[in-house]
Amino acid sequence: MRTQQDLEKYLFDSPYASEEVADGTWLVRDPSQPEDTIVVRAEDDLIVYRLKVLSASQIKDAPGLHKRLLQLNGADIAHGAYALVNGDVVITAVARLDTLDAEELRSTIDDFVLAVQNHRATLKGYCA
Repeated sequence: MRTQQDLEKYLFDSPYASEEVADGTWLVRDPSQPEDTIVVRAEDDLIVYRLKVLSASQIKDAPGLHKRLLQLNGADIAHGAYALVNGDVVITAVARLDTLDAEELRSTIDDFVLAVQNHRATLKGYCA
């Protein structure tokens, strides 16, 4: 059975910079993309990951963007999915804390980082 302390150790041992900002909440950054911040939060027996990709105020072609996000969810994202939260585009994922291991944590963060690297230019095409 894994605990929040295991999660903290996995983050510390990962190649990503992490900072605990509240009890059970960390900000995680890839050194090559320091402007992108993945929020990793332990909530009860779950771990919630979230990365804001676009602000609602940037979006000019919402229908086209929504269609493209669904296509990317189905074809090019393994650990998580694009979603809309208050109009903002985010990548989000949820995992069970009690079965988490270091590889699962790293794979999820790697997937978020790769998704942003691979999709940012395409998604910006739907913005003002």
